[in-house]
Amino acid sequence: MSYGDQTFASKTDAVSGKAGAGDVASTGRSPFAGLKPGVVIAATMDTKGEQVDFLRAQLEGRGTAVIVVDCGIRPAGIHRIDIAAETIAEFAGTDMATVRSWPERAPALVQMLNGLERCVGELQSRGLLRGFIGLGGGTNAALAGRAFRVLRYGVPKILVSTAASGDTKPFVEGSDVVLVHTVVDFIGLNAPLEASLERAAAAMAAMLPIVFWREDDGRRIIGMTAVGATTEAAEAADDHFKSQGFGTYVFHARGPGGIALEDLIAQGRIAASFDLATTEVSDEVLGGLRSAGPGRLDAAGKAGIPQVVVPGAVDLVNFGGLETVPERYRHRQLITHTPASTLLRVNADEARRVGDWIGGKLVHARGPISVFLPMGGFSSYDRPGSAFHDPKASDAFATGLKKVVASRPEIDVVELDLHINDPRFVRQAADRMLAYLADAE
Repeated sequence: MSYGDQTFASKTDAVSGKAGAGDVASTGRSPFAGLKPGVVIAATMDTKGEQVDFLRAQLEGRGTAVIVVDCGIRPAGIHRIDIAAETIAEFAGTDMATVRSWPERAPALVQMLNGLERCVGELQSRGLLRGFIGLGGGTNAALAGRAFRVLRYGVPKILVSTAASGDTKPFVEGSDVVLVHTVVDFIGLNAPLEASLERAAAAMAAMLPIVFWREDDGRRIIGMTAVGATTEAAEAADDHFKSQGFGTYVFHARGPGGIALEDLIAQGRIAASFDLATTEVSDEVLGGLRSAGPGRLDAAGKAGIPQVVVPGAVDLVNFGGLETVPERYRHRQLITHTPASTLLRVNADEARRVGDWIGGKLVHARGPISVFLPMGGFSSYDRPGSAFHDPKASDAFATGLKKVVASRPEIDVVELDLHINDPRFVRQAADRMLAYLADAE
């Protein structure tokens, strides 16, 4: 394995047990013997042992059982450890002697990342993991991020870290994690660090008894996407679905939202996808900052659930402040949405490429699919009289998508000369979704 290998199991795999015991099970020894369900703390105990000991005492003082997992490369010293680093190495298919033999730290860390991922998946599948806390700097935040990716939504998760500020996407992505920025570094113990750890323990103890999922019937939950530029449409659709007895989970399509939608569809918690803001695709294709990754629009097609897809806000590519806009786009039509949000208007050629990309996903999907195209404008910025209104770009998107899906005539592409936020457009698209759900009952 190269040290750049960052593969991981999905949340769905972890739930189903596919991220299992691996090579550890083949030894005939159980690394979990005698463990009681508790909050898992995973850290490099060779550098964070003192802080983990303090956090463990805080949790146990609140009546919460703890399972400490050592992910350190060097010997940990005298600390209470429930799952040793040697076991994590075995989960990665290697041993500590091999891990410690690497001349560089990076490949050794990758082995521990892989081992922790599999260990956490197994703890979860055995019902031993009630919550998870990661703590430390960049290395330990990376370890925690690996665990977050396999933990179910609703499992309490906390990251106490100096890295819990700035760009946290590499650690958080679509996870429901609570971040505690410690301000001070993890060297020794002092008043602000102890307070951060104690607050994390108090927060975890408070979260454990709270039920995350209501007893909703998953067959009546519609997953929706929305961004500010399609909020009016989303609110109208939400009201209409609820009036017909359906619940909705609405995801803010800024990267993590799309990731969460895909994960929850894969987990079977969503019965149908009303994808009203596929703007994350524009960021994926054109290099924006709010991509949900190359897996966007995969899960619904694989699951075969009904889909109504609307290219909401695909006319926009998202960046941060003006300084984050790449040089190749600096001369283009830009708008400052907020001081920390700059939007690029997609041109006709780019719109066609985005249409191709979405069509390429839908053409392989199972289940009933309709695409509704609001030719009067794809976002609140794209309307007659607005500087961002570009009918040529809208036409190019439609042309690109229709050309790709032409091989699947059962995919109904509906073009309406209405704006995306027009209630008449929303009603027609939402009624198509309700018709699909009625057929499925």
